[in-house]
Amino acid sequence: METDEVSSGGSVLKISHRDANLTGDTISAFDANYSMDYGDLFSEYDYPDLELAYESRVSLITLYSLTTALSVFGNVFVLFVLSHGKQTKTNLTKFLLNMAVADLFMACFCIPFNFTNTMYGHWIFGAPMCPIVLFIQVTSVAVSIFTNMAIGIDR
Repeated sequence: METDEVSSGGSVLKISHRDANLTGDTISAFDANYSMDYGDLFSEYDYPDLELAYESRVSLITLYSLTTALSVFGNVFVLFVLSHGKQTKTNLTKFLLNMAVADLFMACFCIPFNFTNTMYGHWIFGAPMCPIVLFIQVTSVAVSIFTNMAIGIDR
């Protein structure tokens, strides 16, 4: 029977390739030896600082801030108009409301965090925020894609 031996901290864990029959003791030994620390995980993904002139940094900050502000304002305006309008009782309205919420989350959680990460060259918002922001970004993109697909199917 072919096995692999994995050692960490003085204990040895044998893993069978033929029958991966895991018991509670095996899982406990694995958990004790291989706990995840988010601080160590994200520290290896630092990016080099951008070598931009001061004027270029100011221009990028201005453009990204303007893009974020217009996106937030536009999506809040769409939400207000669609929810308070007189002719807002169609199926398309529900899809557009869903799309506006997804885009609002994208404007709040994608643009500022990714831009700051790129400008500083590393994540400055703390280890717990990284998976939260990543989850919201991926979810909002998926919601936008599925909403567009639903609109296409509905039409």
